[in-house]
Order: sequence, then C-alpha cells, then structure tokens
Amino acid sequence: MFVSVTFVFSAIHFLLAVASPVEVPRGTKIALNKRTSFAGPDGVADLDAIQKHFIRSTAKIQAGFMAYERNTGTAHPLAGVGSADMIRRAADIALAEDMGGQMWQGAIAVGTPPQNFSVDFDTGSSDLLLPGPLCTTNCEGHHFYHPEKSKSGRDLYHPFSLTYGDGTSATGSVYSDTVHIGGFKAINASVGAAETYSEGFAPWNFFPDGLMGMAFRSLSVYDDDPVFQTLAREDQVQDQVFAFKLGDHGAELSIGGVNNDLYKGDLTYTPVTHQSYWQVNLDGASVNGNKTLGNMTAIVDTGTTFVIGDADDVTKFFESVPGAKLAPNSAGHGLYTVPCNATPDVSLTIGETTFNMSKELFNLGPISHGSPECMASVVGQKSQGFWIIGDTFLRSVYTVFDVKNARVGFASLA
Repeated sequence: MFVSVTFVFSAIHFLLAVASPVEVPRGTKIALNKRTSFAGPDGVADLDAIQKHFIRSTAKIQAGFMAYERNTGTAHPLAGVGSADMIRRAADIALAEDMGGQMWQGAIAVGTPPQNFSVDFDTGSSDLLLPGPLCTTNCEGHHFYHPEKSKSGRDLYHPFSLTYGDGTSATGSVYSDTVHIGGFKAINASVGAAETYSEGFAPWNFFPDGLMGMAFRSLSVYDDDPVFQTLAREDQVQDQVFAFKLGDHGAELSIGGVNNDLYKGDLTYTPVTHQSYWQVNLDGASVNGNKTLGNMTAIVDTGTTFVIGDADDVTKFFESVPGAKLAPNSAGHGLYTVPCNATPDVSLTIGETTFNMSKELFNLGPISHGSPECMASVVGQKSQGFWIIGDTFLRSVYTVFDVKNARVGFASLA
C-alpha cells in the first residue's frame, strides 16, 4: 500500500494447517513482512517513491467510493470532496516500480487441497484478488490460483473489473472457494481470479501475489462479504476481531482475537462512524504537546503508509512545527519538510487518549545529500475533507479491528 527502515520480505509460501474452529486458539498469528523504499541506502528520501505512494493511496480511496455507490445506490458521505483533484493528480504521474514494496504481506491458502499465496492485508479495501489460471499479462512470477484444481471451488459467473485512479487494474471472474487464514477456514469466500493484471501488479512492482481487503462489504467490487466477515458469518471465529502489530520486529496479524503480549495498558476503543471504510473520529493532532487540530473524520488504513489529511488542516498542523516548510515543487504537492535535527513530537488523540507517533517514522530522511531539511510523513491532499491514518502512525500502536461491535481499538506497543 516508505520509511528508512528496510524490511526483508521473505517469499516463502508455507502450507497452512487446516483445522476446525474449536481447534484454533483465539488470536491466531500470521507473520507479516514489509519491504520499504522511502529512503535509499544513503538515507536520502526517495521523493519519487513518496509521491507515487501518496497518489496511489488517495486513488484507492476514490475507487472505494465508486464501489460503494454501485453497491448501495447512494454516494459515500465522504465522496466528492477533493475527488476531481485526486483523479487529476493520479493521471499526472504513472505508477512505477516498487509499489508492492510498501505493503504488509503474509500467507494464506485457497482451495481444497490448499494452494498457497502471499497477500497484502489491506483494511482500506474489501476484496480478495489473486492471479487466475488464464492470466497471461503481468502475472508471470506470481503464484497462480487454480479454481479448477480445487474440490471446493465454484465459478460464480461474475466478471469483475478493479480499477484504481492511478492506473492499477485487474479484470477476471469471481469464484467461491475455501480460504485458509491463520488456521481458520472461510468456507464460501469470494475470490477474484484475475485474467489480466496491469503493470502495477506485475511481480517486479507488486511483490505479494494478491490483495486481501479487510474493510466492509459496502466497498466490495464483488458485492460480497470480505474474507474475515465470511469467517464471522459462518461462525468460524469466536471473537469477530483481528488486530495488527506493524513494526520493525515481530510484525503480525492476529485473527479471531488479540495478542495481549504486544501491547501495554488498556485498549482505547472508538466507534466506526460509517461502515464502509474503518472510519472513525480523530479527536485531535498535536505538535510538541500543543493541540493544533481537532474533530476530524479519519479512515484507518493499513494499505497506506502516510498520514494524509486535508491540505488546509495539514497547513495548520505544520504552522506549529518550528522550521517546517513546503517541500520543493519537484517533490510534489502537499509534502512538507522539517529540520532534520529538530524532529517534533507528534501525537494523535483518538477516543480521548493520546498516542505518540515515532519520530523515526515521522521523519522520512533528508531531501538531498547533506540537506538539513527532512521529508515529513504527514501529507496534505487538496480539499480532501477527511484524514487517512496509515502505518506511519499505526506502526507506533497496536490496532484492533472489531467487526461485531463496529469499533477500532488502539493501545501503546509493549
């Protein structure tokens, strides 16, 4: 879905155990890996990669708005605000290499017997997408899903077309099959078998085989439950929650519960205000202990790296950061720099609890060799009207997504 820390992605596909729900412990763990490229070996910020990820993230949200309107017949409450600017900017810059290096990747299996895949776990979308057996465009090098080899696979005769505003796309057909994830089985899950991948999904750009969306059904291009909601519908999980630790070491996705060893103190829950994205109220943003903004709508998205806010809000935010300035035009619109030797203390308040953002994650590195100015990971999008909380913040906290109670929980990392 860009920081100076490099994660080494292991492409090992392991055979997942197939077990009945009663045999699976609560909070089954799936190891996650991420390979990042926001800074080169010399530590200098990769401005091209930063701009491309920014554009892809905003374009993905726009694509979700369109799916929501197709499914419900009404416009998403956040749609239309800044949409034209998102589309224009996405068209200005073509998607290029290393897109897939910015995503949190883990293992699943599909079918009977299980076929093994790596996927990006993305809370900002809702569909499971894999390269299918008929895919000859940009799929070579990925692991192919073969529904014809699965005893549980069933063709739904439902064609799909997934298109993001940045030009990334896939087309194919939807199947029903068993999805194995962390030892659980979603018996009748919808799986998109792609017949074409755009170049953005080619293995040299997109390292996992596919995507697993973990938002709500109203965003599904297939107009069906996401995989986790299928587990819940089929009573396969005792607790209808999943949780992420996104960090330098021990990153994991917990399915059907939480890992109490990964956080300290109590979880702070805040309600989902609209069940499409994981949309919540952001109580405030602070710089060096001083609240600069308050009462914003935010989408919690593991598929986005940055914290992306409305441009006017972000301008106010950086007015409180000593030495902050707009980045050079060559870096792209909406980007800011801060003094490398004076990275501010930044925090977000959610559910009346304040959580600090790691200074190492806020600072993406100097804009050029020897520059005293470093790129910041809080970014402004013109007329957006809402915020996207990506893993620049989420890597500083433990995050719980509670499907049954429609809420998101946060806690400080242990």
